[in-house]
Amino acid sequence: MNLELPQKNILANYIGQIYVMAISVFIMPLYLQYMGAEAYGLVGFFVLMQFWLNLLDAGFAPTLGRQVAEARGNYEKFEAFFKLLRSIEIIFFILSVIIILVIFITSFWISTNWIHANDLGQEIIQHCIILMGIILSIRWFSTLYKSGINGFEDQVWYNKINIFLVTLKYLGSLVILIFISKSIKVFFYYQFSVGIVELLILNFRLYSLMPKKIVKNNLFNFRIDSSTLKIILPFSMSIAYTTLIWTLLMQFDRLLLSSRLSLDKFGYFSMILLVASSMVAIATPIFIAISPQMTLLLSQGDKVNMQTLYDKMTQLITWIVLSISFFVCIFSEPIIYIFIGNKNVAIWGKNILIFYSLGYALFVLGSFQYYLQNSFGNLRYYVRGASVMAIFQIPIMYFAIIKFGPIGSGITWFVFNLLWFFFFTWIVHRNLLPDYHFNWLFKKISPILLFILFLTLCLYEFFDFEIVVSTNRWMLLFKVLIIGICFVIFSSLSLEIVRNKLRSYIKVIL
Repeated sequence: MNLELPQKNILANYIGQIYVMAISVFIMPLYLQYMGAEAYGLVGFFVLMQFWLNLLDAGFAPTLGRQVAEARGNYEKFEAFFKLLRSIEIIFFILSVIIILVIFITSFWISTNWIHANDLGQEIIQHCIILMGIILSIRWFSTLYKSGINGFEDQVWYNKINIFLVTLKYLGSLVILIFISKSIKVFFYYQFSVGIVELLILNFRLYSLMPKKIVKNNLFNFRIDSSTLKIILPFSMSIAYTTLIWTLLMQFDRLLLSSRLSLDKFGYFSMILLVASSMVAIATPIFIAISPQMTLLLSQGDKVNMQTLYDKMTQLITWIVLSISFFVCIFSEPIIYIFIGNKNVAIWGKNILIFYSLGYALFVLGSFQYYLQNSFGNLRYYVRGASVMAIFQIPIMYFAIIKFGPIGSGITWFVFNLLWFFFFTWIVHRNLLPDYHFNWLFKKISPILLFILFLTLCLYEFFDFEIVVSTNRWMLLFKVLIIGICFVIFSSLSLEIVRNKLRSYIKVIL
């Protein structure tokens, strides 16, 4: 069998991911500038609500994508797939209505008891919370169609339309803030309009990909088919459980801090987390591109080449994630100043950014074993490990936040991800790849870590960090970007493949 990667889909995923990450990183600080810290805090609360709303998915959306792939291999299964799609649509619609009603009923309590604002009025906050519920219900419904489209491997089209929609969401909102109104209510009304457009486009695309005859015959069949739901229920419930665990682990600190911090401080904290969590966005396209290849090699019984590919994937991600994380750590204060433009906030948030940046880097490195288990088709170690992690991390995170605030949550996030990487990765390797872990850790990963750490210490020793006192944020941004690019280029020498290519070029020249 000729082994080839779906290069168009991989390239489309990279372009889409990079665009979304870049536009969010560059536009969010402008939101903060034009709408103010408290209003931006509401945007941070909106993002938080979106994460928690995903728990209601119950694994149906990703399961739908899997069922599409199965139906594509057998035309007769499209009949059952359409029944499943319609059943899930009805369930999502009912849940969406319930979500809107619950948020409407609780909006007064949230605006008066949970969120602490000084300048924004209670009525404005309550109005925005109700709008958030409506917008998030629409966006949540859209994930159903997105999953189905990905199941059809229509990723090139999806990334094109996603770039268009993301541009509408971010740039369109910025244009409104600058030229029309700085009102946070206008901002959320605009997001509601874009959400409707997104839902209609994705709905139309998914239905157009299915066999027209089946769609025509069943279009007005509005009933839940329990038999099709029973088939996918075990798989979807396992996904729902792991989603619940990781949402608790990754979002509990934000949820608690949203009630502990003032709205403006929570807005600053949300901006810091946006920078720190960029490590996940950087690594995800690599995981998505290489993980299917590992699965394919294992299905062919080629464990040796799978292990070689796993080595390359883990080394590549270790280099890029540690390089960016360490750089963010030593430039934490200037970076926050670039994004927020407030020197006091930069001083307040620099240590928070350091611990969260290191924590997210370790989170990515700890994800190696998840993709390895996924390739083997067995996630039982992942489920058990995440469950144990939640039992200990959540109460400790709670007490750390109550006693120390955001810095306490940052330290806790860093420590638990460090423990996860060192202990749980060893457990998974020991069970799936015996006699592999320590060779991988000391010969494949540690040299990269030590080299990047050495470069970091050199940069820290010789660079003038009083750069943050500069009043010209654009010049500061330019300097940090140039230094960062040079740092990443030099740190790439930690990769064996880069060193080998460099040697070959030198031999050719000489």
